[in-house]
Amino acid sequence: MTPNEYERNIENWARIAEEGGVRLPDGSPLPFAFWKTFLGITRTAHYEYRLGTSRRKKFPVGLTRTILFANNIERHRFLELVRESIPIYLDNPR
Repeated sequence: MTPNEYERNIENWARIAEEGGVRLPDGSPLPFAFWKTFLGITRTAHYEYRLGTSRRKKFPVGLTRTILFANNIERHRFLELVRESIPIYLDNPR
């Protein structure tokens, strides 16, 4: 996976969430930082993967597999998982 592929996945998920009516409690769309919570990674790693500045030469296999699974589950289940992640994100938005 490349940084561009990573970012395209996040953009696609954000579009799916928006189309599914999933937003933060204040009505704003899910920010890019939200997806670090969804993926279970740190904010630093999330941005490094996006920008291609990670010291790792390859994306971690576990992260790549998680993205693969998220891309292949049914849309309604994906949206449920996104909704379930919102309170976790709000507890630690950074």
